[in-house]
Amino acid sequence: MIAITSFSPKGYELYGKRFLESFVRNWPCDVVVYYEELPDFQHENVIYKPIMSVFGMKAFLAYCDINPIFRGRTPLGYNYNLDARKFSFKVFAQLDALKNNEGKIIWLDADSVMKKPVTKEFIDSLFDSQAICLLGRDGFHCESGFVGFDVGHQNFDEFLERYENCYRRGQIFRLDRWHDCEALEWAIAQSGIGVKNLSNHWNVGDSLDVMPTTVLGPYIDHHKGNKKSDVSLH
Repeated sequence: MIAITSFSPKGYELYGKRFLESFVRNWPCDVVVYYEELPDFQHENVIYKPIMSVFGMKAFLAYCDINPIFRGRTPLGYNYNLDARKFSFKVFAQLDALKNNEGKIIWLDADSVMKKPVTKEFIDSLFDSQAICLLGRDGFHCESGFVGFDVGHQNFDEFLERYENCYRRGQIFRLDRWHDCEALEWAIAQSGIGVKNLSNHWNVGDSLDVMPTTVLGPYIDHHKGNKKSDVSLH
């Protein structure tokens, strides 16, 4: 089992260092950090990997830089749903980790704080024998601040191929939204892989900040939206 995350240099200063400090105090595994500039935080359970070394990352960014629309710049102003560039960092980090590791891999947004100790048994229980566990919001896209993947699960390779092709073959630009949540849910639907929804109680109109109402609430505080300064991840 490993955890993974990613942040920009500004993100590290704003919340990434705090995330790492809380992670090493409370989590029972290593975390792989995909970085743009090497952080100064050092710990035996923190492994660093340059995001630009991930296959396909530079090419996708170059493609997005061709046209402002791929960065969410529209005639009506900025639209985060179309900012494929910004949200691609998360996906390429996930793809790299999923292709080069075994067992369970947990994505954690770096604007999160780990509040108390987590056991491997607790993480295992979140999957309920499914290949993926996530924070689904029926009628809206999922909350992707926490996503668990079980690489060894049956048919995981088909899901991974679909997820990868969203970015390698441009499928992302055929979806309604060009961010990681949409790509993840498309790959899940296309592959038919099993998913454990940790927030199946959520209904349209409820707070979009769903994590506090789930079993993850006592363990993770996700400082999203108004909880953090308006500094973009990338």
